[in-house]
Amino acid sequence: MAGVREVLIDQARRLVAELHPEASAAVLAGSVAAGRARTGSDLDLAVLLPDGQGTHRETLRHEGRGVEGSRTPAPGWTSCGPSPRPPAAGWSSSRRRPG
Repeated sequence: MAGVREVLIDQARRLVAELHPEASAAVLAGSVAAGRARTGSDLDLAVLLPDGQGTHRETLRHEGRGVEGSRTPAPGWTSCGPSPRPPAAGWSSSRRRPG
Protein backbone atom coordinates (compact mmCIF):
# COMPACT_ATOMS: atom_id res chain seq x y z
CA MET A 1 0.00 0.00 0.00
CA ALA A 2 1.25 3.49 -0.88
CA GLY A 3 2.29 5.83 1.91
CA VAL A 4 0.67 9.20 2.57
CA ARG A 5 3.36 11.07 0.65
CA GLU A 6 2.92 8.94 -2.48
CA VAL A 7 -0.87 9.32 -2.33
CA LEU A 8 -0.53 13.11 -2.12
CA ILE A 9 2.01 13.24 -4.96
CA ASP A 10 -0.37 11.22 -7.15
CA GLN A 11 -3.22 13.56 -6.23
CA ALA A 12 -1.10 16.60 -7.15
CA ARG A 13 -0.30 15.00 -10.52
CA ARG A 14 -4.01 14.44 -11.18
CA LEU A 15 -4.83 18.02 -10.21
CA VAL A 16 -2.27 19.45 -12.64
CA ALA A 17 -3.38 17.09 -15.42
CA GLU A 18 -7.06 18.00 -14.91
CA LEU A 19 -6.84 21.76 -14.27
CA HIS A 20 -3.65 22.74 -16.11
CA PRO A 21 -2.90 20.24 -18.90
CA GLU A 22 -0.90 22.98 -20.64
CA ALA A 23 1.54 23.27 -17.70
CA SER A 24 5.24 23.01 -18.45
CA ALA A 25 6.06 21.93 -14.90
CA ALA A 26 4.72 21.84 -11.36
CA VAL A 27 6.49 22.06 -8.01
CA LEU A 28 5.04 20.45 -4.92
CA ALA A 29 6.18 22.15 -1.71
CA GLY A 30 5.24 22.28 1.96
CA SER A 31 4.84 19.25 4.20
CA VAL A 32 4.64 16.83 1.27
CA ALA A 33 8.00 17.94 -0.12
CA ALA A 34 9.54 18.01 3.36
CA GLY A 35 8.39 14.48 4.13
CA ARG A 36 6.13 15.59 7.01
CA ALA A 37 2.76 15.07 5.28
CA ARG A 38 -0.13 13.54 7.18
CA THR A 39 -3.45 12.21 5.96
CA GLY A 40 -5.11 15.64 6.31
CA SER A 41 -2.24 17.69 4.83
CA ASP A 42 -3.00 20.20 2.11
CA LEU A 43 -1.13 20.47 -1.18
CA ASP A 44 1.17 23.45 -1.72
CA LEU A 45 1.65 23.64 -5.47
CA ALA A 46 3.27 26.02 -7.98
CA VAL A 47 2.39 25.52 -11.64
CA LEU A 48 4.48 26.86 -14.54
CA LEU A 49 2.23 27.88 -17.45
CA PRO A 50 2.89 29.12 -20.98
CA ASP A 51 3.56 32.84 -21.39
CA GLY A 52 0.59 35.18 -21.46
CA GLN A 53 -1.56 33.51 -18.80
CA GLY A 54 -0.63 35.82 -15.94
CA THR A 55 0.37 35.13 -12.34
CA HIS A 56 -2.38 34.03 -9.98
CA ARG A 57 -2.65 32.60 -6.47
CA GLU A 58 -5.62 30.49 -5.47
CA THR A 59 -7.01 28.33 -2.70
CA LEU A 60 -9.26 25.48 -3.74
CA ARG A 61 -10.37 21.95 -2.94
CA HIS A 62 -9.48 19.01 -5.17
CA GLU A 63 -10.72 15.51 -4.44
CA GLY A 64 -11.71 16.76 -0.97
CA ARG A 65 -8.24 18.14 -0.13
CA GLY A 66 -7.24 21.76 0.39
CA VAL A 67 -4.84 23.17 -2.18
CA GLU A 68 -2.77 26.36 -1.96
CA GLY A 69 -1.78 27.09 -5.52
CA SER A 70 0.29 29.54 -7.48
CA ARG A 71 0.29 29.81 -11.27
CA THR A 72 2.96 31.74 -13.12
CA PRO A 73 3.93 32.20 -16.78
CA ALA A 74 7.31 30.86 -17.96
CA PRO A 75 9.15 34.24 -18.23
CA GLY A 76 8.44 35.00 -14.55
CA TRP A 77 9.59 31.61 -13.30
CA THR A 78 12.58 31.33 -11.02
CA SER A 79 13.81 27.93 -9.93
CA CYS A 80 15.23 29.01 -6.58
CA GLY A 81 15.41 31.93 -4.22
CA PRO A 82 12.71 34.16 -2.82
CA SER A 83 9.78 35.39 -4.86
CA PRO A 84 10.50 38.69 -6.61
CA ARG A 85 7.19 40.00 -5.21
CA PRO A 86 6.15 40.35 -1.58
CA PRO A 87 3.34 38.05 -0.40
CA ALA A 88 -0.23 39.25 -0.84
CA ALA A 89 -1.41 41.68 1.83
CA GLY A 90 -2.47 39.92 5.00
CA TRP A 91 -0.54 36.73 4.24
CA SER A 92 2.52 35.41 5.99
CA SER A 93 5.04 33.95 3.55
CA SER A 94 6.31 31.56 6.22
CA ARG A 95 2.89 30.20 7.26
CA ARG A 96 0.71 30.88 4.17
CA ARG A 97 -2.21 31.76 6.39
CA PRO A 98 -3.96 35.06 6.93
CA GLY A 99 -1.74 37.21 9.14
